[in-house]
Amino acid sequence: MKSVLIALGLTALCSLPLAFAGDCSISFDQDCLGSPYTDSGRETAADQPQQWEREQAREARKAEQMNACLSTAHGNYEGQWAETCLSVAERTRAEIHGCLSDACKEAERNINDNRNCSLLHRHAALLDRRYEEAKDDCFQLFR
Repeated sequence: MKSVLIALGLTALCSLPLAFAGDCSISFDQDCLGSPYTDSGRETAADQPQQWEREQAREARKAEQMNACLSTAHGNYEGQWAETCLSVAERTRAEIHGCLSDACKEAERNINDNRNCSLLHRHAALLDRRYEEAKDDCFQLFR
C-alpha cells in the first residue's frame, strides 16, 4: 500500500494508505480514522483543551452578565419602591395639608416615607410585575 497525502492542499496529521481494489474503493488506515486535520477547519486534538477553556470562559462571562442584569433589575425594583413610598407620602401630606381635624392629625402621624414602606396592593403589584418582567428579560438575554 502506498501512503498518499490529501491532494487538496490540506496537510493530514497522518498519511492515508490507499489500497486500489478492482472497484477502485479507498480504505483508510485504522490509526488515522477519526483524526482531525489541521488545515481543514476542524480542530486538532491539541485544540480541544483550548476549546473547552474558551467555552468555559464564555459561559462564565454569560453568567456574570446575567448576574449583573439581575442585580440591576433588583436595584431598579428597590429604587422604584422607595420612590413610590416617597411619592405616596408627599401626596398624602399635600391632601391633608391645612386640615386640623383629629383624623387628619392621625393620618399625618401614620405617613410612612420610609424606603421600605407598605404600599397599597395596586402599587406593589405593579412594581412586582415590572420586576418579574425585568428578570425574565435577563434570563432571555443570557440563557
